[in-house]
Amino acid sequence: MSSAQDDNLARWASYLVDAFVHAGVKHCVISPGSRSTPWVWAACNHSGLRCESAFDERSAGFYALGMAKASNRPTLLICT
Repeated sequence: MSSAQDDNLARWASYLVDAFVHAGVKHCVISPGSRSTPWVWAACNHSGLRCESAFDERSAGFYALGMAKASNRPTLLICT
């Protein structure tokens, strides 16, 4: 990928994460992987989002579901 494509993807990820926060998302669960780097970077650098890390995708999904049920708000899940 070229640098311009990387910049565009990072900018788009930042806009999308900002839209999620604007819609009421306060928590994000991240199951890190190299393909989700722009999304993780955007989420971790957003001041209105609290990010948690979980290494296994399945447990991350259940953790995000539990957070959403407990807070009665949507929770963002980022995984590859």
